[in-house]
Amino acid sequence: MKNLRIRVGLLLFQNEAVLLVKHRKTDREYWLPPGGGVEFGETLCAALKREVLEECSVVIEPGDLAFTCETIGGEGRHIVHMFFHGRLVSGTPAPGQEHILADVRFVPLCELSTITVYPRVTDKIIMLAKTKAVTPFHISGNLWED
Repeated sequence: MKNLRIRVGLLLFQNEAVLLVKHRKTDREYWLPPGGGVEFGETLCAALKREVLEECSVVIEPGDLAFTCETIGGEGRHIVHMFFHGRLVSGTPAPGQEHILADVRFVPLCELSTITVYPRVTDKIIMLAKTKAVTPFHISGNLWED
C-alpha cells in the first residue's frame, strides 16, 4: 500500500541533552524525537501537542519550525517530517500507553552516536543544540536507511 504521511516531531533540549522516545517493534529498537502523524483537519501544532502528550505524558508549547526532511522506506511508506522547537509546560517525561513505547528520556548529545535514531537527524539535532538558534528551515532529502 502506498501512503504519504505528515509527521510532526519535537526538539526539546535540556542540559546538553534532547528528549527522545525509544520504540520497540518486533526485533528492532530505535529512538526518535517524540511526535507522530497529523490527522486530517488537525493543525501541525495541535498534532504535536497531542502526540507528545500521548508518547511522553507531558504538556508542551510548540515553537518555531526547525527543519523538515522526508523518509521513503520499505513497504511503500513516504513520510514528510516537520521538526519544531518547543518548551516543556508541565509533567515529567514517561512512556505513554502504546506498547511500542519502551522508554522516554533526555539523551545526552554525546550519546547520540551510540544509538539508532530515525530518521537520521542526529547531526541536525546536535547542530541545533549547539547554536541554540532558530534557523530558517531547510528541506533534507530522504533520511531513512534500512
